[in-house]
Amino acid sequence: MDSRDKESIDGLVKNLVDAWNQRDVQAISKCFTKEAKFTSALGQVAQGPKEIGEMLVTFITPTFEEVFLPATKTKIQHKEFHKVAVEFTWETIKQTSWDHNKKFLLKKGLINLAIEKEHDDWRIAFGKNVDYAAKQAQTY
Repeated sequence: MDSRDKESIDGLVKNLVDAWNQRDVQAISKCFTKEAKFTSALGQVAQGPKEIGEMLVTFITPTFEEVFLPATKTKIQHKEFHKVAVEFTWETIKQTSWDHNKKFLLKKGLINLAIEKEHDDWRIAFGKNVDYAAKQAQTY
């Protein structure tokens, strides 16, 4: 993997996180391949860029109203010439639980991505979000 590929992959992760924080379905969708699948922290699976973007924004809006998802500790593992595995941890503050019964002071999780290169362009083919809230969340 050359430095341009590394920069492109880092840029893709940044674009995904920025789009997620802005609740921008179109920008999220542009990060994924046409056949992509994404599994949410609740185990729901979306397929295809538009469905993935809509699912991610739907989960964010009611629970992350004033919360942003910073990507921290990004790791890239080169698998093959045109495929890499990427993972990054995330943290949120002042998040409401899915059922709106709790407010979390701090929540942490991990996103795993399989990223493929098609025609000099890197896109996400598979993603999974893991929420560590059950073990680590502090409520207020």
